[in-house]
Amino acid sequence: MYNLLRGEFYKIFKSKVTYIVGALILLSVVAQLAVVGIYAGQDGGSQFLYGEDTVSGIKCFLACMSGDMMQIFIGIYVAILIYTEYSTRSMGQIVSKGYSKTKIVLSKYIATTIANIAMIAAYAIIIFIGTSIIGEVGDSTGLGTYIIAFIVGNIIMIMSYSGLTTLFAYYFKGTMVGVIFNLIFLFVGGLGLQMIDVFTLTTEAAIEKGGVYQYWLPCMSATFGDMDTALSNQYMYMGIFIIIGIVSIVGTLSLVNKRDID
Repeated sequence: MYNLLRGEFYKIFKSKVTYIVGALILLSVVAQLAVVGIYAGQDGGSQFLYGEDTVSGIKCFLACMSGDMMQIFIGIYVAILIYTEYSTRSMGQIVSKGYSKTKIVLSKYIATTIANIAMIAAYAIIIFIGTSIIGEVGDSTGLGTYIIAFIVGNIIMIMSYSGLTTLFAYYFKGTMVGVIFNLIFLFVGGLGLQMIDVFTLTTEAAIEKGGVYQYWLPCMSATFGDMDTALSNQYMYMGIFIIIGIVSIVGTLSLVNKRDID
């Protein structure tokens, strides 16, 4: 297993995809900091963006994972890496050396997950440093639990979504259809759940309780570290992500072991 992991990390560091996705994340950071810088320099700009008189680095850090941009990066990254594996028939070559398909899949999952965590951690840290320079670090008093929830929750989210994307990629045998399906899943899935809520949340009590859209992956991950979301709900969402991740990896292993090597 150690040799497989070392080989996967070597392929990740050599892959152009790693640097392209890293560059896209960096471009996203620059764009966000540019927007914050422009608005922070205007009267009422910080109030418009964050509801506060001064940009707070710590609060920007806690809010930087809202939305589905990071899930898109994770999905594209994992899917293209597995696409490369199929196109070069590297799995067949490794299996011929006596390694099991289970160990091959697990080593790839572990390596890509760690790479994703590293890139997204860098993204969050740069956001924190950049917004702290533009405004101020901010007061972290009373935010310790939320900071921990943000870090732990997003690590779990990355592990879970990497597993789900791995399942999609192997199901479509590493073709670009897997990449496209991942994007459709994120956009159409969320839209579908919103439509369900539109037709089912017909009373004020139901609207206050929330519908199925709150359990959509980007919606759950956006709550981690959010001071307006109860910590009990954040822990529940972490549990849901853990279940999704376990089911995805077990499903991937079952799928790969039932298939012949193409």
